Amino acid sequence: MALGPRRSSSVLVARAGVLRDLARNDLAMLDLEEVVRRRGRAGVTAGTLFELAQVQWLAGATKEAAKTMDDMLRVHVDSDFLALNRARVDDWHVRVQRPEGLVDSGDLRDAFALLRAAPQVTARLQMLDALASDVMDGEERRDVRLRAIAVACGDPSAAVRTRSVQLAAAAGIAAPAFWRAAVADADGMVRRAAASACVVLGRRELGTLLIAALEVEPDPDVFLALHRSLGKLLHVPPISCDPHHDEDRQRAVLHWRRTCAN
Repeated sequence: MALGPRRSSSVLVARAGVLRDLARNDLAMLDLEEVVRRRGRAGVTAGTLFELAQVQWLAGATKEAAKTMDDMLRVHVDSDFLALNRARVDDWHVRVQRPEGLVDSGDLRDAFALLRAAPQVTARLQMLDALASDVMDGEERRDVRLRAIAVACGDPSAAVRTRSVQLAAAAGIAAPAFWRAAVADADGMVRRAAASACVVLGRRELGTLLIAALEVEPDPDVFLALHRSLGKLLHVPPISCDPHHDEDRQRAVLHWRRTCAN
């Protein structure tokens, strides 16, 4: 709507940034190429040419990316942008000379774009594991890890959400709001993973949260998983329970309420 019939260059540049963050580098490339055609390479900023070179490379247009990068370095050699971003520009200058294209962007911005919007579930899972690896050290890497888990929690695929729950437990995330949402997920696979993850965390206070989930759990298999996880978390043997029978369900809930009350 903002573009309108005039297709403002500034809005095209802004939209290209959004498209890149959604892993649609092919469309971002078209928007930026339109702006550059209109204004010429000397008529756009060095930052715009730098963005164009990146999305061209990410979209697989490696020859075009190398030319755009060379033109930027030649036409805008004295620009403040290059002076302020020399290390990053040098890194991408080396990268766009490679013929392999979108094998490894080496850039967190594009890694998160793929985590959010890669069309294949397997690709999003792979990126999640890369960004949220439990072997990461340092505060900065922890921030990346937590951000990746947060993004994956909203993924449309239950498989990705399940993996995010497992990684959250490995990361020691104990915020009750997180686990309350996890045990209330729309997919039973995620709820079952959340029950097991609470055991991994080993925080007794999560028992109250699991009991609340047990009270409203409609799936017999997930109910049983919650029931068993409560036993492990609270170090109390779970009573015999057939989750297909309402009486057994009610008896199990009452058992855990009493256990937590003591």
